[in-house]
Amino acid sequence: SVQVEGTMSEMRKHFLQEVNMLREQVYQKGKAEAAGGDYNPEHITNFKTNYGGTDSKDETHKAVEESLKKVEQELTSGYRQVAGRCWSQVRCLHTQLLNTKQSLDQAGRITKKLMKKHGYEDQKDVLQKLGPVKETSPDKIGMQIQRRLVRAQATALKD
Repeated sequence: SVQVEGTMSEMRKHFLQEVNMLREQVYQKGKAEAAGGDYNPEHITNFKTNYGGTDSKDETHKAVEESLKKVEQELTSGYRQVAGRCWSQVRCLHTQLLNTKQSLDQAGRITKKLMKKHGYEDQKDVLQKLGPVKETSPDKIGMQIQRRLVRAQATALKD
């Protein structure tokens, strides 16, 4: 945050002032010893050490909390988008399932009507009289069923 950056800048400034002060003291001491004198520093420390007070901890805590809230909002938003897409797909699949069930129900009713019209009692009776069904690919069976369904619908509409 801005306040943390300001505190860091102030700490840096005070630290550099302290380093410069210490350099000057070392220089003055060396100069005094070379002249045979004694050196007593007037000022020993300038660097403040109370920067870690509750204010900066609170600011750090607030900054972390704000970052966590932002990440949580992003994750929640992403979750909602994914969930929305998934629910959309679920609704689409549910609609397809309902349509398929309706088509199968209609095909079943038409099949029963045709079996009754041609004198067959049930599926077992049809298989006994007509023989076993040949194994074919699902696509071919689907096309045959579709053609038969169209023909059966046309026949049922005539009756």
